[in-house]
Amino acid sequence: MRNLPTSQTSCHANVHLLALCYTHDLKVYGYDRVLEKFVSEIESLRTVGFEGDFALIGRRRIHVQLAQVVCDNLALNGIFGFIESFSSDYFCTFDAGYYYAYEAADYG
Repeated sequence: MRNLPTSQTSCHANVHLLALCYTHDLKVYGYDRVLEKFVSEIESLRTVGFEGDFALIGRRRIHVQLAQVVCDNLALNGIFGFIESFSSDYFCTFDAGYYYAYEAADYG
């Protein structure tokens, strides 16, 4: 959460597992299906929020929005539709240039 101090957000106690699934399930059902419940709950927390009694501010309705997604390279590339192969000829998500064309280019 971006509105918390760094001392609270950098602690591993504040890192939570979102989903754990088999690779086969991702291939069969795709990321949309696997993350469907989570996305629905985050959307509800953003639009409807939740109510609670808080020590310093009393009874309030709180709205939450996802600020950051952290994954390993393969999962992140899959979720955002980037190339999922680490042996690909493309090294950049913004252009379709082959890596060997950049290695051979003279930028001098």
